[in-house]
Amino acid sequence: MPPAAHLPRQFRFFFAAALIAAAFMPFVPDQVTLQTVSFVLFFMAWCVVALPVRLRASRPPRQHAWIGLLLFYCSVAVSLPIAFGHGAPFAEWVRAAVPFVFLATYFLFPTLAADDRAFILRSTMVAVICWLIKALAGSLAEFLRGGAERLTYLSKDFQLPFTLVGLALVLFWGGRRRPLESLVVGLVLALVVVGTGYRSQALLMATLWIVYLARQTPRRRFLLAGSTFISCAIAFVWFATSSFGQAYLSRYQGLQGELQSQRGAEALYGLKKFSEAPVLGKGLGFPVPLAVNQFGVEDPPPSDEADHVGYIHDVWIYLCMDLGVLGLVGYVAFFGTAVVSALRRGGWNDDGLLAAAVTVVTLLAYFTVEAAFREIQMNFLLGAFCAVLAKAESDAPASVGKAPA
Repeated sequence: MPPAAHLPRQFRFFFAAALIAAAFMPFVPDQVTLQTVSFVLFFMAWCVVALPVRLRASRPPRQHAWIGLLLFYCSVAVSLPIAFGHGAPFAEWVRAAVPFVFLATYFLFPTLAADDRAFILRSTMVAVICWLIKALAGSLAEFLRGGAERLTYLSKDFQLPFTLVGLALVLFWGGRRRPLESLVVGLVLALVVVGTGYRSQALLMATLWIVYLARQTPRRRFLLAGSTFISCAIAFVWFATSSFGQAYLSRYQGLQGELQSQRGAEALYGLKKFSEAPVLGKGLGFPVPLAVNQFGVEDPPPSDEADHVGYIHDVWIYLCMDLGVLGLVGYVAFFGTAVVSALRRGGWNDDGLLAAAVTVVTLLAYFTVEAAFREIQMNFLLGAFCAVLAKAESDAPASVGKAPA
């Protein structure tokens, strides 16, 4: 039997409520809406409940992910005067810093028993389904009527990569527990990935499936690989002859040249600015011209809009540019320590830990080509998943210490 749960009922209720409210919240909560207010209230209530729970708990043994996160936050704090020195307004610095604050939810989790970890993963799947219902409710009918080439043209909610989160959990955790429900949800998420037209998500989805196949027994791997090949071949014949399919497949043509002219422009700009301040960076909110961020746009923006933004689409170059080596090392150390510590403590054979690790790695890979690392929902989720990885209850007795966890 799994160890008894450590999380009290109030902790669980407000965490699940905050996570679901985050799924309903706009991907950029720049206006006061019912969804945004609900998230703030539930999140604050969860913090109030979680803090005393965390303070009473013992520190999980041999986990040091908190060191990397504290180092990262030090670089964020140091970047404030640096950003001012490079002309970034305070509002832009705040806009860039606030999403990363939600990684600190990691600190609010005590040692997590197996049932606690399963609860966090279940709550995440519920949030993914809520997000899916909300996103499709306002766009699916028009999309099926041919009102747009991509779902992203109809709803900005699809810019949140909940599809990748759901697919990772369905494949590596949910499939063994609820195979039929997981199959249905997984197929819907896969179709949504195709409907959004995100090539990066499609490639990551294929990678997740390949990793999943690699973990199966030889016989099961052969059956799944064969059925996958036949199904994809049949679907491709129909897909390639449809107008949507032709438009979708054309997006994969000339990728090398596109990378050189689009993401390449951002990479060169970010690396150039990083070379000017390699240790501490240029500060969060450092301006990036629209001509770089939007890949060569020449038309001037309206007079009431800025001619720059405060980010690029690659998290690693973004951190190098804005926070320097200090911020990059802290960010990598936080996630790397959490993932490695879980895998070393039996994560390869624990479905929950493996699913959390795969989800974290998948999102970090996605952050290489999209700016989802600046979304509150993803940082909130990553903070919780790193707690699942680093604070999993061990067979060894927990030691009591004064250092933060």
